[in-house]
Amino acid sequence: MNLKKGILSIAVGLLLIAVAFLFIKPSPSPTTKLPNPNGYDDLVKAGQMFVGDLPDCVWDKLDDECLEKTRTFLKANSEALKLARLGLSRDSRVPVQYSQAYISKLLPELSAFRRLAQTLVVEGKVAEKENRIDDAIQSYLHTAQLNEKLRGSLMIESLVGLAVEPMGLGPLQKLATRMTRNQRRVVIKNLIELYSERDSLDEIMVRERNYVRRAYGIRDQFVVLAQSIFTMRATQRKYEHTLKYKRTRLGLFLVELAAQNFQLEKKRSPKTLQELVPEYLPFLPKDDFSGKDFIYHPLTNGYLLYGVGPDGKDDGGRPLSNRTGKATGDMLTSSPF
Repeated sequence: MNLKKGILSIAVGLLLIAVAFLFIKPSPSPTTKLPNPNGYDDLVKAGQMFVGDLPDCVWDKLDDECLEKTRTFLKANSEALKLARLGLSRDSRVPVQYSQAYISKLLPELSAFRRLAQTLVVEGKVAEKENRIDDAIQSYLHTAQLNEKLRGSLMIESLVGLAVEPMGLGPLQKLATRMTRNQRRVVIKNLIELYSERDSLDEIMVRERNYVRRAYGIRDQFVVLAQSIFTMRATQRKYEHTLKYKRTRLGLFLVELAAQNFQLEKKRSPKTLQELVPEYLPFLPKDDFSGKDFIYHPLTNGYLLYGVGPDGKDDGGRPLSNRTGKATGDMLTSSPF
C-alpha cells in the first residue's frame, strides 16, 4: 500500500511539474540587443572560410617537415585568421532563435568555432617553436577568448565554449615560466576580463527553459518534458560542475601568475594572497566550490595553493582523484584545464 502511495505521489509530482513547465509564464530572457556589427558573425564566417586540413603532425612534434606544412596551411588561411581577430575585437552575442530549426543551423556554426580554435592553437605552437613568445601568447589568449564570444547562448554553445577555452589556457600555463613579468601582466589583464564577463549558470538555464517553451508546441513540450524529466536535474548538476571547475581552474591560474610575478620582484613568496591585491591582481578570484578564497600556505621554497574541489572538503592539498568513481581531493595549480 505504501508503495502504491509512493508511486502515486511521484506521478502527481511529475504532473505538477509538467503543468508548471507548460503553463507558467516563461522567465523573461535578458533583453540585450545584438551588437551591430556582431563579432559572433565574423568568427563563424572565419571558421567556415578555412581551406585545406591541418597537418596531423602538429599534434605530435613540430619537426622541420611538419613546421613547413603548417606554415603553408596558416598562410593559405591568413584572411580567415584576420577576420577572426576582427571578430574577437568586437562585442559579440549569440543570436539565439527560438525555433526547432535553430539547433540544425547551429551545429555547423559550432563546428566552425572548434576549427577556428584548433587553428589558433596551431598558430601559437608555430610561434612558440620560432621563439616568438609574444605572438604565441596572443594566439593562445585568442583561443581562450572564443568562450567569451559565446555569451547569450544556450547550454549547447556554452559547452563548446567551455571545451574551447582550455585549448588556449593549457598551453599558456605551460608557457608561464618562460614569460617575462610584462608578458604575465598582459595575460592577467586579458584573463581577468574572461573570468569576470562569462554568463552565470542562472542566465543560461533561463534561456534554456525559455527555448523549450517557445520553440515547441504544447504537445511537443510534453514529449520533451517526458524525455528530460529524469535527466534534466542530472544534466544541470553536471553542467554546473563543469562551470565551477573551469572557473575555479582559471582563478587558480590567475593567482599563480600573480604570485610568480610577486616572487620575482620581491624575492619571496607572498605571506598571504591579500598581498597580491591590487598591485598584481585587481581582486582575488574565489574558489567556486567553496565560495571562499583559495587556500594558500607559504613554504620555504615557494607556496601551496589550491581549492577544495568538487567534494567541498579541504584535503590538505591532496591532488584531485577520480579513482573511486567520485572526485575527491583538492584542485591544485597543476590540475588540468
